[in-house]
Amino acid sequence: MPKLQGDFFLNSAIALDLTQDQRDFLILSAIPTNLKLISRDFDSEYVETNVDVWRIKYSGRSYLFKFDLKDTYKNKFLKWVTSSILKVHSISYGYACYLALTKFLLSDSTQISFSSTLCYLQSETVLENTKIYYPLKRVISFLIESEFPEFPLEALFELESIPKPKLKDWEYYYQFDIKIKPDLKRFIRNAILNLVQDLSKLSYEEIIYLSTLVVCYESGLRPFQLFNLKMQDFKKHNMFFELDVSSQKISSKRKKKQVVSLSSEAGKILEELVNRRLLIPFETDQLLQISPLTPMIQTDSHYYLNSALKLIQKKCNSQNSDDHLPIISAYDFRHNVGHSLAMSGASADEIAYMLGHNSTVVARHYISATPEIAILKQKALGENNAYLDMMGLIMTGDITTEDKWTTEKVSGSIALSLVTGIGGCGAESCHFIPVRACYGCSNFYPFRDADHNHVKNLLKEEVKLLMDLSDNTGQASRNPIINEYEQTIFEVDSVITRCQKQGRGK
Repeated sequence: MPKLQGDFFLNSAIALDLTQDQRDFLILSAIPTNLKLISRDFDSEYVETNVDVWRIKYSGRSYLFKFDLKDTYKNKFLKWVTSSILKVHSISYGYACYLALTKFLLSDSTQISFSSTLCYLQSETVLENTKIYYPLKRVISFLIESEFPEFPLEALFELESIPKPKLKDWEYYYQFDIKIKPDLKRFIRNAILNLVQDLSKLSYEEIIYLSTLVVCYESGLRPFQLFNLKMQDFKKHNMFFELDVSSQKISSKRKKKQVVSLSSEAGKILEELVNRRLLIPFETDQLLQISPLTPMIQTDSHYYLNSALKLIQKKCNSQNSDDHLPIISAYDFRHNVGHSLAMSGASADEIAYMLGHNSTVVARHYISATPEIAILKQKALGENNAYLDMMGLIMTGDITTEDKWTTEKVSGSIALSLVTGIGGCGAESCHFIPVRACYGCSNFYPFRDADHNHVKNLLKEEVKLLMDLSDNTGQASRNPIINEYEQTIFEVDSVITRCQKQGRGK
């Protein structure tokens, strides 16, 4: 049986009171009897809302929503908010909002109003618990947007300006290479290359373990994405393999799946898994389900991963099979994929696509952390070719093409020569010198087919004139302008390297 999440009983002795306007609002607010949920193939599709206990399946788990308040209006208020959130968000997020609102209802507050919820949201206990803070903030936003009495529309501005929890989550992105060290990655890669030569000797369970490992190693999927993989998500095109992966957001705004390319080794392992599956009478088409009699749950992927590590250690390194291996999670592989992409010179958009993100915020955290790692490796190894690429990713915006750029373009003069067509400017206003300052600016979007080498040569001409002038006056060693030119030339070099990696830079 799937584990039941949140056997959460409400205290019927809640002191909160609803105003008459709030009660009238709830009387007019209809709750669908048969609520359609934002779900995937293996989740609950609907829930009957006219009962006071909702059991909903999501990613192999069962979530329990209880509405047993004695006050009819308070019960309907909790049901109305929860059902409204479930209409547009995933079941797990809806459950988080349900729990956060329930905790507020059980607090010492005596009324349901913007001021009371805001006061609770800013309490020390809530600010230290992001699992309550952000879901409750979303509930408050919903109440404001719905014009629920005591939640005025202008309160949205105040809600957005309040202090937020001091998150340490981003610090994790600065420590990518802790568990997935180079020697472990090399060991995994070599083991895969060895095992793929003779997959017929592996049992079905071992193929499941190995399939989970190669998918995590190459694509960095989350556990819920592994859980939702289906047989038909695996595609083969001649000698090329790919996976259609469900995205993090599953609202109607984004129905397209993320396509992830796989190596030939990973493709052969998954192909073997699919062929084995066709011989076993499964009731579902869940790709990683290990037994027809046992439903898969989301946490199984963690067991599969670490079983795979033990398997490859036993098969490929039998002399040291008793050595202790670290416990690895799907998220460790996910962070490793983000870090590896950044080190290879991928743009923030490319990293965001690969990781299934709707924005480049997290991708830029990977990128911004990478130069510091590159510097350490540069000191240790004496050189690092990735460093130039990494600095370029931070110093400017993404590489684009002139035909796609519709707003302001950069132009200026260097060494008495006019420079145009090198990139676009995304700044609303700028007080810096065009061209010279652009290559180190995040609002500059270099054009892939522009002649950036011409800019570099013009800068060298200017710096040569300056050096000649400094030499004649005996100030060569103390001229700060020369250092500035050296930095600018370095920035141009970074853009040239990135453009060349995309195939059309000059």
